[in-house]
Order: sequence, then C-alpha cells, then structure tokens
Amino acid sequence: MNMYKKFQSPLGYQATDSQIDTYGVDHSGFSTRDELEYQFARQNKENQLIQNYNNQGITKNYPQQGTNFWGNSDNNYGFGSSNIHDNIENRNNNPFENTVNTFGLSQDKQSYGLGSDSQNQTFGQENNNSTQWGLNNTPLAQNNNAYLDFNGKELRWYQNNEVTNSWKAMSGKPDYQCKEYDSVKDKGPLPEGKWLVRQSQHQNFYKDQSKIGQLKSEYGFGIMGGWPGGKDSWGNNRIWLEPAQGTDNKDRTNLSIHGGKEYGSKGCIDLTDRMDEFTDKFKKYGHDMILDVKYDKDCW
Repeated sequence: MNMYKKFQSPLGYQATDSQIDTYGVDHSGFSTRDELEYQFARQNKENQLIQNYNNQGITKNYPQQGTNFWGNSDNNYGFGSSNIHDNIENRNNNPFENTVNTFGLSQDKQSYGLGSDSQNQTFGQENNNSTQWGLNNTPLAQNNNAYLDFNGKELRWYQNNEVTNSWKAMSGKPDYQCKEYDSVKDKGPLPEGKWLVRQSQHQNFYKDQSKIGQLKSEYGFGIMGGWPGGKDSWGNNRIWLEPAQGTDNKDRTNLSIHGGKEYGSKGCIDLTDRMDEFTDKFKKYGHDMILDVKYDKDCW
C-alpha cells in the first residue's frame, strides 16, 4: 500500500496507513498481483464515472466517492483476500466490463510504438457563429474567433479566418489514406465533417493517471493501462474528438488528436512531437473549438 500512499485520484481514492483504502477495501491480504489487478479495476471504473461527469459538464472538483464507490461491503466489496482477478470477474457490477470503451482507453488503438489511434463543409464566419452540439446534446463552449481544420496532411489553427498556426499531421495507415477508406476501422482516416474539440476531453499522460497506471501503460501487456503502448504511441497529451450533430462518423469511435514517437494512425489525427506545442496553445486559448475535416484530394 505504501507505493500508493501519496497518490489521490480525482474522485478521492487514497491509500491509508491502516491498509484499508478510502473506498473501504482492505488490502492487507493482497499479493503484488492482487494490488495491480485492484488498481487497474479501480482506475477503469473511475474513468467511466469521470466520463459521465464530463458529459454533464462537470470537468473539475468531481464528487468524492468514499466507501460508496464499490456499492456494497460483502466479502471485502467482492475482492476477497487473494486472486483479485477472479473475484472481480465474479462481481455483479464487473469493473472490467467494456474496459476497451472506457474513458482513456481507445478501442481503435492497438498498435504499439506507432502513435496510432485508438472519430463537408468549409468554415465561414456564419458557421463559426452557430451553436454546435455534440451527440450527447451538450453545446460547445466556443469562442467564435478561432477554429481548426485538417486536410489529411496538416492541422491548421484559424484566428479571425486567417491561418495563424499549422502542424504537420496525418490520419490513417499507409495505403489507406484515402476518402474511400474512412469507414475502415483501425486503418482508414478520420471521416470528413465537423468534430468538437473540448477542453474537458484533454488528457495528460502524467496528470490523468496514477503512477501505477503510467507503469502499466508503458510496460503492460495487451491493453493493460489507460495509454496502451505508452508515450511512444500517444505522446504526452491527447484530446478526444466528438462528432458534431450531422457528421457521419462511419461508426468510428474513440478517436483523438494525439502525439507519439512517429507518424502512424488508425484514424486519429497524429501530430507526433508537435502535439505538446498544439496542446499548450489549445489550453492557453481556454475555449472549446470546432474542427473541420475536409480532404482536398481523394488520397494524400
């Protein structure tokens, strides 16, 4: 437990000297593997709750969970004293369910070390002034003077309809960077249309996961960790994209703008080592933005 003592999660989880954490679970009988399994399950369930709060417009000062987090106290909240994986699988409310779809883990992102992903109009001033809504009917908190566009090779930042910044970018795997492949999961580029880039959907590798989460992301196997493949695949920052109403996402989900070691994407916009520069500008800007994806060529 000492390895987690100084860490406190956004929802209030913290280890204690008594071996009973603030969610009420007794770790005294846990092996090292039990501890890792438990922390993985806790983080995934927290990510689900955080996503729900974000969808409601709550992006900070989240409600603290306490001992109500796991729902009941039978048999140490269903974790027993050993073999945590089996105990979790046997829980009625299985925190491992749909882990690939939880906030912070992309079902599209399976290629490690390649910065791969894990979602038709040209903007005019009239489009910027209109209210944009996401699929969850949450309006975009935007500043009308700035927006983004992506043409398959470059992500551009517009201020008052003038390009002020641009970053080399790509989307899609080699041989699949064509409009005709935008519905091909894990290979095709980001579908054309309008996408919402929300401040609340920004994640940082260090700030938004625990130390154990960082280790699991960097050195875990399979899909272990919230950033599978670690910083080589994602970089230090990522921002999840949401299709605006009226945009056909071609059933592509969990797509983002992210960085990584080298260009390689299954559908996200990959900025590699320029992602931190883009993130700094986006966070300093402080407003949600609209991203217009429109390819000026059939292939690029």
